[in-house]
Amino acid sequence: MVPSEYCLPAATVRRIYDVCIELGLDRRVVAHGPTRTAAETQHVLPPNCLVEKTVTGKLGDAFVLWTGVSDYTILKRQQKAVARALGMPTSSSHSLNPPEANPMTCYAMAAGMVSPFLIPNTPAATSLAAICVVPWPEAWNQTHDVAISLSLHESLIIPLSGLNSLLRLYLENAVPAMRLLIDEMA
Repeated sequence: MVPSEYCLPAATVRRIYDVCIELGLDRRVVAHGPTRTAAETQHVLPPNCLVEKTVTGKLGDAFVLWTGVSDYTILKRQQKAVARALGMPTSSSHSLNPPEANPMTCYAMAAGMVSPFLIPNTPAATSLAAICVVPWPEAWNQTHDVAISLSLHESLIIPLSGLNSLLRLYLENAVPAMRLLIDEMA
């Protein structure tokens, strides 16, 4: 295992793993060279495995996490859907990776790591307005796995079809007040 400052805390990894078991998801951990970007991680993954990518967004005055698979694009209609869900004007400004959202301080994670699997009682867990899941083509659920970064050196691989259920159940247990926007994004 790599030093703790470069990975999700053991309790978070344990909680993710327990939820996978509860959901009956096939799972395996793969070790790889250190990666700091989703593109780097995608390059070291097995075929038909997509990287789970998460970025911080600022919508008006609210911070959100956008998460999805592969190299996704956040569309204007999705930004407006999130604004509506949060009760904000749909004309709210939007930016990605705002400088005031440093992963090391906001998420208690290494540079290059932003995860929707929030650590309870961190600034992100108590101040984010929502986690927004960017949809992917439905057909991918039958043909692809997804890699969730546990550290800069390890990823958990599960069936892509289980990602939304894993995220929903994890957050219900770890950060129950967190809004998870999935259906609003379709």
